[in-house]
Amino acid sequence: MKNYLKKHPNATVVNLGCGLDQTGLACDNGTCHIVNIDFPDIIKIRNLWMPVHEREENIAADIRNDSWMDQIDGSRGIILFASGVFHYFKTEEVKALVLRLSQHYPNGCLIFDTIGKAGLRLMMSKILKNMGIQDVKGYFCVSDPLKELNWSDTINVSSKGYMLGYYDMKSPGIHPSHRLLARLGDRMMKMSIIKMEF
Repeated sequence: MKNYLKKHPNATVVNLGCGLDQTGLACDNGTCHIVNIDFPDIIKIRNLWMPVHEREENIAADIRNDSWMDQIDGSRGIILFASGVFHYFKTEEVKALVLRLSQHYPNGCLIFDTIGKAGLRLMMSKILKNMGIQDVKGYFCVSDPLKELNWSDTINVSSKGYMLGYYDMKSPGIHPSHRLLARLGDRMMKMSIIKMEF
């Protein structure tokens, strides 16, 4: 995200399905515009507990509904990110959203996390089951990002491991057991961070 903002310092940073996350503010370069989007009840809580800062706004919307796109200017660059969001969408919903974003925001960038089928099943046994989702068939999961997310010739897809991609696991302060868990998460659960450049 910071690399994108170096090239587009006045870009809009959009947190899709933000919850109470403040990643946008953590990446604030002093000139970008920050937008947080989530369902109305979530935004109501966010507005109550987390007043917006300068150059920040909250939008109440379902991100699968395109209406919010008309409220966001991407002419100076736009980077959208979704953390822990797409797991709860059907694959066709994610694909349709990505294709609409690529058309609406040319030269924009989308970053999100994915998990493989085994990881999704593990999630189902806990989180998804509590949400009343019993069958994960059709829900968004990815084992081979470069192959499975090749949805358009105009979208450049890249990926890196979720755990190994965030931290340098070769650092001396990292315990060997943590390195092992990171490898298991990334390789066995197919956890990845995906970047799509439009």
